[in-house]
Amino acid sequence: MIGTGNIGTYYSTCFKQHGHEIIQVVSNTESHAKALSNTLGCNYTTKIEELHQGADVYFFAIQDDALLKLSKQLKLEDKLVMYAAGALSNENFLSMSKEVACIWCVYSIQKNNLPRHRRIPLVVTGTSKNACYKAHKLAESISDLVYEMDEDKKAIVHLGAVFSNNFVNHLYHISENLLTENDISFDILKPIIQNTAEKIMLHASKELQTGPAIRNDQSTMQKHVALLNPTPQTQHIYEVISKSIQTLQEPAKN
Repeated sequence: MIGTGNIGTYYSTCFKQHGHEIIQVVSNTESHAKALSNTLGCNYTTKIEELHQGADVYFFAIQDDALLKLSKQLKLEDKLVMYAAGALSNENFLSMSKEVACIWCVYSIQKNNLPRHRRIPLVVTGTSKNACYKAHKLAESISDLVYEMDEDKKAIVHLGAVFSNNFVNHLYHISENLLTENDISFDILKPIIQNTAEKIMLHASKELQTGPAIRNDQSTMQKHVALLNPTPQTQHIYEVISKSIQTLQEPAKN
């Protein structure tokens, strides 16, 4: 396992729990490598040149830029290389090995609060039937939601995840700042956040849209933009999203 962050900790811990042997942990940070290796009961190193040569799978769970740089430096010949990056493609690693597969976790992972269930979507791609088969078997040993797809579809899922997770969380951040600056607890919005999340599990998002934009309530929207003064960036976000809602859906008649 190359990488000891959120994703590296999640995968290595799950693999270990489901009968797979982790024989080495690699990290630039010795304290992180030592801590994870102690949990897994394996050796560790901070030097990539000390990478174990007898592993069945080399799993990379590091930042994309660092991974791309390493892929041009490291030669693993016919070894099976796996990685966990949703935004990268298998062809990025063909100079490292011809046998490449991805197991991308469509979930927000925090290593200090690892999920304990098996309903985490894992997207699998590979450069060969053998690579896909082994990645799929490894993925289904830790999750009940495994999706094998091509690179183009994986890229679309990754973009969708950015909108539905990263961007939505940023909007939570804006909301929390807005309330906090006015001495209001963000807790007041948590029930509606939970309500929205629960409803999206059962209905199409288009059916659930409410608010001033879908009603074309111009007076309310103008009041909101004025309340966001003097933060032009947040005003712009409000206006762009409101316009997008109106473009994607016909305004309600009442």
